[in-house]
Amino acid sequence: MEKEINKQLIIIGGGPSSLFLLMNLLNNCKQIKSTINKIIILEKNEVLGPGMPFNEDYNDIHNLANLTGEEIPTLPQSLKHWLQEQDIEMLQQWNIKDEGISEKNLYPRIVLGKYFTAQFQLIIDKLMAKDILVNSCTNEEVIDIIKHAEEEIKIRTKS
Repeated sequence: MEKEINKQLIIIGGGPSSLFLLMNLLNNCKQIKSTINKIIILEKNEVLGPGMPFNEDYNDIHNLANLTGEEIPTLPQSLKHWLQEQDIEMLQQWNIKDEGISEKNLYPRIVLGKYFTAQFQLIIDKLMAKDILVNSCTNEEVIDIIKHAEEEIKIRTKS
């Protein structure tokens, strides 16, 4: 009898780097399905996406991101398209004029955080549609990783 192989990937942190990793997994879904059928994301904050650089807790509306939409790697939606879908009231809160939305503009860091959060959900939905289970665990701060046996690793969280 063949040994059951654990085909899960655990990602520690749900910020932009993890977002782009998930996008890469989605783009290569056919190749990874033989080795990964479940993805677990452990994020210490309440939402996936902003990480520390684009988090509302560390930034305000006046802190501009140091990258434009043109510089963001490909995601399900472009920043421009996502911004165009937002309510006018939300755009006003972010000091963005609807007619001035462009991939060349710099926007507040918290706006990119919201954008990355939305893209996370789109990618997770697409992975799930391809039969790769994605379990996002927010408010889960990893405090230790312990190797117990040759193929056994334990992850300890605060909670």
